[in-house]
Amino acid sequence: MIERIFNGRNGIDIISLCALMLALLFMPYKWTWLLAVALIGYALFRCFSKNIYKRRQEVWKFQNGLMRFAQFFARNTAGMRNFFKYISLKWKNRKTTVYFKCPKCRKILSLPRHKGKLAVTCTVCGHEFIKKT
Repeated sequence: MIERIFNGRNGIDIISLCALMLALLFMPYKWTWLLAVALIGYALFRCFSKNIYKRRQEVWKFQNGLMRFAQFFARNTAGMRNFFKYISLKWKNRKTTVYFKCPKCRKILSLPRHKGKLAVTCTVCGHEFIKKT
């Protein structure tokens, strides 16, 4: 019976699943309930649509846009990820290591803690300076 209903129809795809998941998020709230019902209607429209070619084009555009968003997000959050990686490394080694920046190129350098005054040479720019640990 169900097989005959979906014969020649688009069926469930990624866009209808995303619409249903968004509807589930919006459903419990009083002011967004109508939006949830509209999303459920859109998902049902996509499932029962006979224009499969058009729905496949929409899925391709959706996946392409999703991939572009993921690449944009990965590219623009690299600095934030490096910052948190540095903070966690600094916290983990706080008893044995001193972290500081080169005064010339601002590269983060590290030295062992409690060794007195040490002459430091930056690995990037070659600038020499004295640092108290």
